[in-house]
Amino acid sequence: MACRLLNVFEKIRGPGGRLVSGALLVAIWLLASTFAGAAYVTYLRSYGDWSVSCALDEPTGYRWCTLQAPPPELYGGRSEIAVGEQRDGAFLVTVRVRGAVRAGAPVYLRIDDNPPYRAEPSRVGEATWRGDEAAALVEELQSGLNMVLRWFPTSGAPPRDEQFSLDGFGNALADYRAKLR
Repeated sequence: MACRLLNVFEKIRGPGGRLVSGALLVAIWLLASTFAGAAYVTYLRSYGDWSVSCALDEPTGYRWCTLQAPPPELYGGRSEIAVGEQRDGAFLVTVRVRGAVRAGAPVYLRIDDNPPYRAEPSRVGEATWRGDEAAALVEELQSGLNMVLRWFPTSGAPPRDEQFSLDGFGNALADYRAKLR
């Protein structure tokens, strides 16, 4: 819920993509802490279709960051892709399909005209790439222009394609990695 609220605030930006005022940051903190216990957003920045956000769980001191597309938005209805770096430095790429997924049908990610990456989604529409495959996918994301997510809805409907621009992905990844350090 807090991420959806942040999406609303993400839309209210001034020149150069900076948040309009410090009062807006206070409002984000208050709303995020209300809906997420004592966790609150400490950082939020967009890079085209990609965004980096960090939050802090005050009682435990646990801090986490996310790199995702599209930037959070209220009731957007689009599928999401998240890129994460594990403690050992290995990448993890996760897709969350928005909509009912046909049982047994794969999910594909294709960067430009390269061969697609295939994964089997869970029953709730989440697919993950790990290890060498995730590292190769992140490398293509950095050098590519467009990404297409293809998934198969239920009821024998034709496949659904969702497009994401990769403009800004390299900067978002660098920012995300810097915030993790």
